[in-house]
Amino acid sequence: FSVGILWMCYALQFTLGILRHVVGSPTLSAGEAARLAYKESLEKQHNFMLRQLFKGLLSAAIPPREVLVTKVLEPESPELASTRVDEFLAVAQPVVDGLVAENPAA
Repeated sequence: FSVGILWMCYALQFTLGILRHVVGSPTLSAGEAARLAYKESLEKQHNFMLRQLFKGLLSAAIPPREVLVTKVLEPESPELASTRVDEFLAVAQPVVDGLVAENPAA
């Protein structure tokens, strides 16, 4: 598939990582979750300059953890949010990872 679709998959890996870390590690800030997700996904695709730029923008661009949990996940309870995200990740993560792994450019 095209390079554009591959980069969309990389971005999805990053987004899924943020969700996984925000819900799975309640003590992490959203910025810390984003940095971990970046390290696991996009960092290996970026050159030195992009890494520095992206790392600098992460803190400024990601909303606080409370905003992510209340506005994005909209849980009735933290346990329900965790269950919903876990169910979503169980389906989405293998699909996205499989698409990236099948691409010879990966």
